[in-house]
Amino acid sequence: MIERIKNKAWYYYAAWGAGLLLFAGMILICSRSRAIRPTVFLIRTAIILCMALFYSMHFVFDIHKMYDWIYKNRWYIGIAIFVVCVINKFHFSSISVFDMYIQPGEGSEFVRPILGVARPIRSDEWLVGLTKSLTGWLTHFAKYNDIVRAVKTTNVSASGYYLDYSVLADPSTWGTYLLGAEYGLSFSWCYKLIFGFLVNFELFLILTKEKKILSLFGACLTWFSMFTMWWSIVSYMLSGPAIIVLFYYFTKEKNRLKRLLIGAALAIIGSNYVVGLYPAWQVPLGWIIVSIMIWILCENTDWKTYEWKDWLIFIADVAFMVSIIARYLYVDQEYMTAIMNTVYPGSRVFYGGYALDKLLGYFSSIISTFGGYENPCEMGVIFGVYPLAIVLLLYVQYKEKWKNKLLWFLTAPLIMLTMYCTFELPPFLAKILMLTYSTPFRTVDFLGVLLAYILIICLSELQELDGVPYWLSFVFCFVCVIPAAINAWKMNAGLKVYAIIVIIIATIILETIIVSSKNNRLYKIMLIAGSVMFAIDGLAVNPLVRGYDAITSKPVAGVIRNIVKEEPKAKWVALDSIITGNYLIACGARTINCVNYIPNTELWAKLDPTGENDYIYNRYAHFNLSLTDSDESAFDLVQADLMHVTLNEEDFSKMDVDYIYSNSPISLAWETGFELLYDHNGAMIYKVIR
Repeated sequence: MIERIKNKAWYYYAAWGAGLLLFAGMILICSRSRAIRPTVFLIRTAIILCMALFYSMHFVFDIHKMYDWIYKNRWYIGIAIFVVCVINKFHFSSISVFDMYIQPGEGSEFVRPILGVARPIRSDEWLVGLTKSLTGWLTHFAKYNDIVRAVKTTNVSASGYYLDYSVLADPSTWGTYLLGAEYGLSFSWCYKLIFGFLVNFELFLILTKEKKILSLFGACLTWFSMFTMWWSIVSYMLSGPAIIVLFYYFTKEKNRLKRLLIGAALAIIGSNYVVGLYPAWQVPLGWIIVSIMIWILCENTDWKTYEWKDWLIFIADVAFMVSIIARYLYVDQEYMTAIMNTVYPGSRVFYGGYALDKLLGYFSSIISTFGGYENPCEMGVIFGVYPLAIVLLLYVQYKEKWKNKLLWFLTAPLIMLTMYCTFELPPFLAKILMLTYSTPFRTVDFLGVLLAYILIICLSELQELDGVPYWLSFVFCFVCVIPAAINAWKMNAGLKVYAIIVIIIATIILETIIVSSKNNRLYKIMLIAGSVMFAIDGLAVNPLVRGYDAITSKPVAGVIRNIVKEEPKAKWVALDSIITGNYLIACGARTINCVNYIPNTELWAKLDPTGENDYIYNRYAHFNLSLTDSDESAFDLVQADLMHVTLNEEDFSKMDVDYIYSNSPISLAWETGFELLYDHNGAMIYKVIR
C-alpha cells in the first residue's frame, strides 16, 4: 500500500487534498449555524468525517478490489449501517415541521433537522401517519385506540399497530414493537431506505444478468427517483421488487431448508404488498410483477423437477402468506368497511384518461429538491425514461430478431398501462384489468417504473450487441429529450430556465454515452456519475432527524401529558388549525378533530342529524374547526381531503369537549366558559367550564 502511494503522480495528491479540503469546508459550514447545537455539530462532523474517510480510501486501496469487497459484503454493510442509524435514532421524517407551528424555536437541539430541510408538503407523512402511529405506542398496542378522533376504534385501523399475528404483514413496524417509539421510527425509515436500495440493486442484477455498474445505475435511477423519495419512500418500490427477487431465488434454490426460509420471507413480503391497501399503485405494479415472474418461470425451468416435498414447501409458504393476509384483513375490517362507503376516496371509479405528460416532467422534477414548486410530490417521476425506453425496446427487439422473451413479457403491461394513461378504456375491459381501482395519474407512476426496467434491460442487451453507433445514440436521445425540454420550458420562468438548459444539455450528453453502450471507460464513468447524481438528489429530499424531539420536547407537550395523566378520558379539540389537532394525539390527548381518516359517524349524527352535509364529512378529511357567535353552524369542503366546520354554542356543546388547544385567545359571547390554563409562545390551553 505504501509503495502504491509512492508511485502516484502529483495530480493524485492534488485530488486527495482538494477532496479533504472540501470536507473540511463542509464541517466549517455546519458549524456556522444560527444557533450553536453542540451535539448536532458533533453528529454532522462525524458524518462528514466518515464521508472523508471513504473518499480517502480511494487513494489508499486498490479501487477494483475495494469495490469488489463492498459488492460481496453489501448486505452486511447495509445491516451495519442500519444498526448504527437505529442506535442513534436517526430517521428521515419531516417531523421538524412541527417546530414551525408549535412554540417555534423551543425544545431540544433536535427539533430541527441535523442535515437537510423538513418538507411541509409531505403532510401525509409527518402530520398524519407519524402522529397516528405514535398513538399505537401510547395505547400499548392494545386492540382498541380511543385517542384518534376520541372514538373507540380498532388500533390497527387508527394507528397501524396492534400486537397480534397480523404484525407479520409489515416488517417496518417490528422495531416499534420491540424497541419502542423512537427507535421504532428509526427502524421503519432505515429499513425502507437501506434495504429498499439493496433489494432494487438485486432486482437489476437479475434483469441485467449481473452487470454490476449498470445495476447500480438502475437501482439509483428508480430507488432515489423523485417519485420514490417525495412520497416519503414508496413502500411498494420495496415490496414489489422484493417479491420478484425472492421468487427468483425460490425457484433456483436447490437446498430445501433455504428454499423454505426464502419462501417464508416471500410470504411475509407478499402479505405486506397485499395489505398495503392502496390499489391505485398496487394494481399497475401487480401487472409488472406478474409479467416478470412468468418470465422467471419460463427461463428457469428447475421448478419442473420439483418433487412432492418441494411442492409441499411451496404450498406451506402460500398458506403462510394467506394466513397473514386473512388475519390482517379481519382485524382491519372496520377501516375497510368504513372507507369503502365514503364519498372520498371510496366511491372513485376511473376508466382511464390522458396522463402521459407527467412522465415528461422529469427536468422540473429533478430540481424540485431545491424548492420552487408547490407540490413536488405529485410531479415526482423517474428521470428520462419516457419515451427513450420505448425507442430502445423497439431497437433491441429488431436487433435480436424479436426474440427477447423478457421484453415481450414486459410489452404486455406496457401496452395496457399506456392505453389506460392515454384514453378511457371500455368499462368492461377496465374492470377485467382491475384498473378501475386506480387512476390514470397514479397508474402513470408505475408506468414510469416499468419504463425504467425496460430501459435498463435494453442497455444490458445493447452491451452484448456491441452497442449503438454514437451518431444514432445521439439521434435517439435528442429526439426523446425534446418533448421533456418543451415541457420544462413551459413550467419554468426566470433563472430556472437557465438551470434547466444546462440540465438538458448534460442529459443529452449523459444519455448519448450511456445509450451507446460501448463498454469502455467513458461509459462506466457516465453510469457512475449518473448513479451518484441520482443518489445525492434523492437523498436530499429527506432531512436527517433524530428522535421525536420536535413533538415531545416542546414545553406544551409536557403540560398536555400531565392533563392527560390526570384526566385520561377528557376530550380535546384544536381551533383554527389542522396541525395542532394531530399534535394533540401525538401527546396522548383524545382529540375529536385530528384527521378523520374515516368518518366519525357518532359525531356527525349529533351535529347534522338530517345528513344534509354528508357529502362534506363522509370522507377521509383533515378537520379544521372554528367557533362562532353566529346562530348558525357551517360545513364547508375546502378541498377533497379538507373540511372546515364552524360551530355555534349549541352545536359545540354536543361535542362534550373538556379541553381546547388554540394558537390565539378565545373571545366569544357564550354562556359556556373557557378557563385559560396555559399560555406560552403561541400555545394556549383552555378548560371548558359548563
